[in-house]
Amino acid sequence: MLRATWEAGLKMKAIKPSDFAGMNVGTTVQTKEIRFPTEVRLCDRVRERLVNPPQQASI
Repeated sequence: MLRATWEAGLKMKAIKPSDFAGMNVGTTVQTKEIRFPTEVRLCDRVRERLVNPPQQASI
């Protein structure tokens, strides 16, 4: 994807080959289990709790 971006920039003459001389590229990416409390997610959690309430222990 990065190469396609460079090639498109060169083709459109938005960048020059000399612009790549001092370029540093970091390619280390780690996926993480980060969940943001979006409105849809919060509504879904409420729905789950209403549809499947916890079982009460019988005495």
